Amino acid sequence: MLLRLADERPRYYQCDQIGTPQEVTDEAGEVAWSARYKAWGEAKEVISEAARKAGIRNPIRFQGQYFDHETGLHYNRHRYYDPNSGRFICKDPIGLAGGINVFQYAPNPISWIDPLGLHCILADTDLVCRGGACT
Repeated sequence: MLLRLADERPRYYQCDQIGTPQEVTDEAGEVAWSARYKAWGEAKEVISEAARKAGIRNPIRFQGQYFDHETGLHYNRHRYYDPNSGRFICKDPIGLAGGINVFQYAPNPISWIDPLGLHCILADTDLVCRGGACT
């Protein structure tokens, strides 16, 4: 994945097997942003001094969710996810069609994903890691 900022210099996402950004690097391969995640997506960010000066922030989190800095929640298109509890904060909009536990993210966050907040699926490494980005 590619990230472009106001300075027009490209930054590149380095993602894991389920599409979670681990690092953002510049065109020279220098790490501008990195994060360590707990199993259910709670992140600890590390931002380099150069990235801080350039205003680099990464809002993409756990398997492509958008991080809301005001609430600390992750947005999944159809509902919000709480990485501290490992659960969605509202019921599944498709009801029981998404499973009996209407607040569940996934049975195993290491190999399952729920990119839209509707239904968890086993991560397809070929789909998530297009172009050999994941090794």
